[in-house]
Amino acid sequence: KKAYDNIEVKGYQVYRDGKKIISTTKTSYTNTDLVPGREYTYTVKAYDAAGNVSAESNAINVTTVIDTQPPSAPVALPASFITSTSITLNWRSSTDNTGIKGYEVYRDGTKTALTSSTSYVCKGLLPGKIYVFTVKAYDIAGNYSAQSNGIPAETIADTASPSAPTSLKASSVTETEVNLTWAASSD
Repeated sequence: KKAYDNIEVKGYQVYRDGKKIISTTKTSYTNTDLVPGREYTYTVKAYDAAGNVSAESNAINVTTVIDTQPPSAPVALPASFITSTSITLNWRSSTDNTGIKGYEVYRDGTKTALTSSTSYVCKGLLPGKIYVFTVKAYDIAGNYSAQSNGIPAETIADTASPSAPTSLKASSVTETEVNLTWAASSD
């Protein structure tokens, strides 16, 4: 129902849980991107061209429908960009009725990362070791998908030894002390 003003109603302010979320000239508004299964309280105020604001409308409490549908399981793709200490993982996006919020990455069965992307670089790995990665999707309601297929990947073995230190020198030799210096090795 439209509000009345002695000059002219310019628009309406819509409040959710006591905070203004939008101003509109219409007498309807669709609030999107809400959390499933959560209660929200809405009120509306009218305002005129002079900046006068009405009292609040009646408050209504609305609970969004509970989402119990989990996302589809991600489809893992072969690992790429493998080094001796890192592996890049990629997977196909999951689908969900309310939208994907993110992904959990597991290494050998242990959760190691959260990401909103469909790729992740696992760092700090040991050279020459085989790891098995899986991924789970989750939605805004907290529903989790089944785990993806396993992604086995092996880091590149490090078989090269560091170079020998060079230019070993002794200085400041005293009765009880020797100061040693040398050139750094490379690997």
